[in-house]
Amino acid sequence: MTRLSVLTRKRQIRLAGCGIALLLMMLLSSCGDGSDSGDVGLDSSPTETETGSAMLKIKWHDASTTKADVGPMAEESLDCDGAGVEWITCKVYDEDDNLLTTGGPWECKEQNGKLSEIPVGENRKFVILGADDQGNMLFQGQKANITIDERPDNDVGTIEVHSFVPKGLAATASSAIQADLVWTQPNEDVALAGYRIYRNGTSVGTSASLSYSDTGLTQGTEYCYTISAYDEFGNESAPSDQGCATTDVSADTEPPSVPTGLTASAASASQLDLSWTASIDDEQVAGYRIYRDDTQVGTSVSASYSDTGLTQNTGYCYTVEAYDTAGNPSEQSEQACATTLESFTWYRDSDNDNYGDSTQSVISETQPEGYVSNDTDCDDDDDTVYPGANEIYDGIDNDCDGTIDEGLTTYYRDADEDGYGNANQSALAMFQPDGYVTDSGDCDDDDASIHPDATETCNEIDDDCDGQVDEGVQTTYYRDADEDGFGTADDTIQACEPPTGYITDNTDCDDDDDTVHPGANEINDNIDNNCDGEIDEGFDGDPPIISNISQALFALHTGRCYDWDDISYSGTIFSVSFGYSDTDGDAHADDGASVGWLDPWTTFYGDGYSGSLTMRRCVEFGDADTVSVDATLTDGAGNQSNELTIQIPKPEGYDDCFAQTVAADETEASGHTMTVNLGQSSGIFLFNFDTTGDGEDRITITYEDETLFDSGCISDQSYQFIRFSGSSTEIVVEVDSEGCSTNDNATWEYTVNCPGLFW
Repeated sequence: MTRLSVLTRKRQIRLAGCGIALLLMMLLSSCGDGSDSGDVGLDSSPTETETGSAMLKIKWHDASTTKADVGPMAEESLDCDGAGVEWITCKVYDEDDNLLTTGGPWECKEQNGKLSEIPVGENRKFVILGADDQGNMLFQGQKANITIDERPDNDVGTIEVHSFVPKGLAATASSAIQADLVWTQPNEDVALAGYRIYRNGTSVGTSASLSYSDTGLTQGTEYCYTISAYDEFGNESAPSDQGCATTDVSADTEPPSVPTGLTASAASASQLDLSWTASIDDEQVAGYRIYRDDTQVGTSVSASYSDTGLTQNTGYCYTVEAYDTAGNPSEQSEQACATTLESFTWYRDSDNDNYGDSTQSVISETQPEGYVSNDTDCDDDDDTVYPGANEIYDGIDNDCDGTIDEGLTTYYRDADEDGYGNANQSALAMFQPDGYVTDSGDCDDDDASIHPDATETCNEIDDDCDGQVDEGVQTTYYRDADEDGFGTADDTIQACEPPTGYITDNTDCDDDDDTVHPGANEINDNIDNNCDGEIDEGFDGDPPIISNISQALFALHTGRCYDWDDISYSGTIFSVSFGYSDTDGDAHADDGASVGWLDPWTTFYGDGYSGSLTMRRCVEFGDADTVSVDATLTDGAGNQSNELTIQIPKPEGYDDCFAQTVAADETEASGHTMTVNLGQSSGIFLFNFDTTGDGEDRITITYEDETLFDSGCISDQSYQFIRFSGSSTEIVVEVDSEGCSTNDNATWEYTVNCPGLFW
């Protein structure tokens, strides 16, 4: 049941007499979240029906509760206490007067509310009811022909609400057996369907007018009445004030004769008809009282009566008594019984196939024409479709069993006639068509050699239709990068034919060196040359320590210099040699360039030396674009490492500027200062110096007032790589013996290699 919660937000209501309460009702759709703290919402389960929302206003009208100077349409709130209204309810009906939803009850003093789940549609009717604290309806108003769409702002407009309770009830006795009632309507604008009359709290009849005559009463007896109004939807007002009357007393004491010949017969599933022989009286028979199962259910002024509103297929028993104008009752007649007819639901059979449409039905005691008793037809416009019809392949549920084309078999096209069909080409049929099979597993219906039972061969085709190509029939091939005829097990590929660079052998232990492979000659070089798992087997003494030299790392600097850093090695190094290929013996590399100081260079470290090496050398390119430099390492036993060749590219914009040599005058050896122009403001240069004679001197080099080099007191040849960077192109070289054991006869010669390439 839909329940409306009361607003928690209170607002001040101005007390007035007759006036207008502007009740803004937000009629929200079921999709609303109802989260606003100041609104009233409905607690209801979601429905599948589309619903809408609306806004409306209420205007109250009742002269008894208005200010003296306020007209019927004044915009004032209802005096809830003065009018006796405690609760307000809103009901919404469809065009057939079916209740769709109810909002409320809201407190009368609360002028806002929410109503949810109003089904969308046309001809909606809104009814406002105002009730007292006992639920008795005091006010009623309605508005019809409202269209509700699926949106939150449907405009209902203003609903006029009027007093709903009949007024001025008066009861007078018109005879010994009759009391006459009259009253006034609640309001001339209220929409009523009629009035219900209550005698001593029991309903005894209805009236569409403002009067009623209650007959069949007992003489000399007081009867009290109330009247209530009701609308077309069955909403009933609170009872009116009570009106009482006492029937007259008659001198006639003789009752009528007992009615005889009472019969009862069924007229329908809800009605039984009674008839009897009329009674006689010494004065006049005024009417008859009808009793059903010992309870009076009505009166009649004739010798017949129709009892309605009964239950189908149910037995009822009746008696009748007569009464005269003095109210004297006769004895009750003999009992007569009858059973109402049984009603049935009949279903429309439009296609005359003896099966009805469950969506079109009527209730009747007898079968109407064009209707049947069953509702199992699934297409009442087609007389070939009904329960029990033959199912055929037409995409229709012919026999109404909820399944389409059941009992048929799916067959698949077998174009290559290998006994297996194509799942993408099928047909439903009662019997197997030519060229079709029941198996749908063929993955190539144009090739009879390809099907689920075929043997997989290495041909890059899924021969057996298992979703895999050449599974279990491919060969494993191994990478032979050094092309020595032996492959590495670390790089494999599955294929039907060997790809370029792959072979079936996987026994190479160094696939980057074509001199290392199974069957190669083992040499004393600390390498497993023949891949037998042993190193230098068959040689005496300790094997060579050096097994490899890593690729040199180059860094291009401003100017024309390279660094060759961190030569990787293992073991103990005796010497490191750098050189170049000079087959013609001209002291120049065969490619036309010069390396270092134009001679091969060997550095001796002595047996037992180990550590990380950094080498820097100048390179003169001449006309060559690259210079090839070879490097080898030798251990203390004379075992030499493999040779590493470094290709040094000639940088863009290179011009040869190799060295300038400055000889110091003997007389100026100590305290000599000279400025050297390097031709650029940043780079690396090599400073090489030598002396003759005995004694020591100190050499310093400054650049832009910053000391780049300080040799300390030295007496022998040395060299130094020096970086510089700034705005000047000049350095200052100073020779001074201060603080040293000098030799005035010493002669210094130093060479400044202009910034170029170093490695």
